[in-house]
Amino acid sequence: MNGLSIEGVSKVFATGKKEQFVALDRVSLTIQQGEFFALLGPSGCGKSTLLHILAGLSEPSQGCVLWQGHKIQGPGLDRGVVFQTYSLFPWMTAEDNLLFALKQKERKGARRDHQERVRHILDQVGLSGSEKKYPIQLSGGQQQRVAIARALLLEAPLLLLDEPFGALDAISRAQLQELLLRLWQEKKPKPTVIMVTHDLDEAIYLSDRIAVLAANPGRITELIAIPWARPRKRNELLSNPELLDIRARLLSLLQGEDVSGQQGRVAGW
Repeated sequence: MNGLSIEGVSKVFATGKKEQFVALDRVSLTIQQGEFFALLGPSGCGKSTLLHILAGLSEPSQGCVLWQGHKIQGPGLDRGVVFQTYSLFPWMTAEDNLLFALKQKERKGARRDHQERVRHILDQVGLSGSEKKYPIQLSGGQQQRVAIARALLLEAPLLLLDEPFGALDAISRAQLQELLLRLWQEKKPKPTVIMVTHDLDEAIYLSDRIAVLAANPGRITELIAIPWARPRKRNELLSNPELLDIRARLLSLLQGEDVSGQQGRVAGW
């Protein structure tokens, strides 16, 4: 198994002496190597909880996760993570944040080689000339570019994204979506990407498949395949009637209602 296998994963949190909260209930998924997969759902449905389990930051109460045939039992350099909050060291420059990450993977690498690779990835994400700036000197979009560069620099075969564009304005969000797609498609082989989002349009545009989660308890209600080949163009998709059908279906699942045949409103594109 070269991809990711989530096998009957449940997560239960104790909320009192005798009370429990079921965040995830027997979630099972198979995600192929190189796939761009989205976890879509409202707040509180367990999306981030599941991602933290995949990252090895949390353990399931029941079930297990296999990545490339091995059980995930903690964090590892084979998985890159990008959080909604940028998670940069504020006392380090953009360059030093990336150098620190690279040294964790390649402790014996030459400093000059590391610096060249860091500056190359910063150039790829559009931050050439900002190497010596501290996070406070960068905009939110620029800080997230550094966070994406850090994850890609590790060349991990699995990339986990926890609402990475949720705190950005619409223009910065669209720019970083395009950047992420371009860098992902340029990688040979492409890493597997799993992205948590609550944005329908983002999920449709970026992913190959979408798992829709419902809350109380967190569970998968449906898997939806996105039919368009890559590379995709936003303007062409806007005029595609199938997009409206997919969006309407996703909206109906999120609302728990049957709105089959109704057209969904396309927003945020």
